[in-house]
Amino acid sequence: MGDYVIFSIDNCTDVHVLAKFLRHVDTKRALGYMKGEMKLCLGSYEGVLEQSFLMRRDDFDAIVQPFGYVDGQECLMVVSGKRMHSWLLYSDGDVKPLGCLKQVTKDQALAKDAWTYRMDINAYFITEE
Repeated sequence: MGDYVIFSIDNCTDVHVLAKFLRHVDTKRALGYMKGEMKLCLGSYEGVLEQSFLMRRDDFDAIVQPFGYVDGQECLMVVSGKRMHSWLLYSDGDVKPLGCLKQVTKDQALAKDAWTYRMDINAYFITEE
């Protein structure tokens, strides 16, 4: 398993910006530029809910990062390996280890300030050291 990225985009609550981003990713997918798929997520970061996304890091580096969709983001989460080691990668290059991403119940996730919900598999995740 390679690295994956969980991220949100700038102005994700603006319907036009969100539609433009989704159209951009879908076009890259349709043209065969993606090695994996993007999954829709809902997340909480520092207690604030936001639309988020999960994709392979190589796809993120090629079709999201260079196009300005995350220029204003403080950080993104990188997840790696079978044990799902995770860390925050800040825009200035700093890294903050988080432990391992772990599937939990809805109640366990909602009790935390930071969690991710994967809509496609109806599963909640948190990080645990």
